Amino acid sequence: EEENGGGESQYQLWRSFTGATAHFEPMHLGFNMMSLYSSGMALEEYYYGSIMFLWYNICLIIWTTCIMMCIVSLQIKHAKGNTSRITQLSETSTVGYSGVLFAWMVITSLEHDTTCPVPFLKDVCFDTHSFFDDGIKFNASPLVSLVVAQFIMPRVSFVGHLAGIVCGFALHWN
Repeated sequence: EEENGGGESQYQLWRSFTGATAHFEPMHLGFNMMSLYSSGMALEEYYYGSIMFLWYNICLIIWTTCIMMCIVSLQIKHAKGNTSRITQLSETSTVGYSGVLFAWMVITSLEHDTTCPVPFLKDVCFDTHSFFDDGIKFNASPLVSLVVAQFIMPRVSFVGHLAGIVCGFALHWN
């Protein structure tokens, strides 16, 4: 592995995966814990079982990290000479479990006819639409949750959450 000036490895890929256990903000951690508790129990108990749920979580950590890194790489490629933006994007970190939770949010929303993404706004619900003889389903509620999360906590990673949404649709459509 290459080393940078400080003697550290330049390619610390392990950080991409251990970052799922770290959080910067207590409120963000709290939202993640509530989301995992409410949806995780149902997913584990009714759909996957403990071992498969664990396996999918590990895979989703890897997939969401890879998708996020691809999106950031595309952003860097299209920054074209904007050195401050390129530097900012190059220092993007993966912290938290939210991408995985957004993937699970997509999967659970596609398993229901209607999903209400904001718990305290029961009138804001979205129907699941099916295409190609139920081969592909779509529900807008995870995208609404992404916007709401960004509004409530502007420092959280929009790209990390979006990567989770992409992975959730890919996993469900498989």
